[in-house]
Amino acid sequence: MDALALVMLTIPIYYPVIMDLGYGPIWFGIIIVLVMQIGVITPSGGINVYVVYRVSQNAVGGIALESIFRGILPFMIAILAGIILFMLFPQIIMYLPKSYTCSTSVWLEISELVVHKSETESA
Repeated sequence: MDALALVMLTIPIYYPVIMDLGYGPIWFGIIIVLVMQIGVITPSGGINVYVVYRVSQNAVGGIALESIFRGILPFMIAILAGIILFMLFPQIIMYLPKSYTCSTSVWLEISELVVHKSETESA
């Protein structure tokens, strides 16, 4: 199944469960992307591997499919390690969004400044 179709079918089911467990939507989105990446490079349905295989047949005369599957192993290990790390420490994912998010009062002050500036320029 295509990764997008899988996401569209599973998100409505798992999203409420993940939210009830206390995880955020940004965390859930990143985990879904990483899991989909594993899905598109692993055997049987690894569409990206077969694309690389076909391109290699046309461009360089061919690379064995087994060699390509062996070549994805380090990337697969890195993605799996990332998923495990993000599941154990979800605050890693949420560090940047939390550190760069302004409070509502700051956004109100900024919008008032923009409105005031546009009013003085039009007058």
